[in-house]
Amino acid sequence: MGDKDKAKKARDTLSSIYAFYSHNRNSLERVPSFMSQSSGDIPIAVQVPSEEQTEQLKKELREMMQAKEAIDGLSDRDRQIMLQVANASTIKRRKKKGN
Repeated sequence: MGDKDKAKKARDTLSSIYAFYSHNRNSLERVPSFMSQSSGDIPIAVQVPSEEQTEQLKKELREMMQAKEAIDGLSDRDRQIMLQVANASTIKRRKKKGN
């Protein structure tokens, strides 16, 4: 399940919970504290990145996109060779770590 699917499911779940308590507010003994008489909002904390963090994230994203474009431009043969080299390197490190 992708992040968008998870977010939609979470929104739908919160919406259902809110709708239930909103509709049954008068007949329930205990109503959660997030339900207020004056608001239909459910408080959700969001951390907004600073300007410096945003710029750093943009830079990292550009670098990742460039790497992906370079990888996508490889022929199947070159990609296989790179995978074999990477796997061989990983095996060597595991052997050294194990000794």
